[in-house]
Amino acid sequence: MPPFGFLNHAWMQRHVILFNPVYAVELEPEETPEAARWSARQAARFLAASAADPLSLLFRLVVLRGARRGEAVGFRWSGADLDEGYLTVARPVLQIGGEVVEGKPQTKAGERKIWLDAATVALLKAHRKA
Repeated sequence: MPPFGFLNHAWMQRHVILFNPVYAVELEPEETPEAARWSARQAARFLAASAADPLSLLFRLVVLRGARRGEAVGFRWSGADLDEGYLTVARPVLQIGGEVVEGKPQTKAGERKIWLDAATVALLKAHRKA
């Protein structure tokens, strides 16, 4: 039971108190600190250092195009239009409790296109051909 559950019980079921005082408490807005980001120089250095890695193209999509980890792993060729220069986020892959599952984006905003630069399109075309 949540810590204020006993107050809900006393208020709604037993009518011992007139209202649940928890609902009168005003909390200060939660401040989320800005995420630390790499500079352009740091990103370029990472991409150069990982160029020989088999996952370098995946790293490129994450670092340069802002794809989330689950989105990048879930990209499918069926959602790619390399002539137009985009990948569609449709089936993110997530690890939930030790199990890997393929799902749908949680919100409509999660269903989007990741637009690609010409160099990334060329790398993807070469990768697909290989």
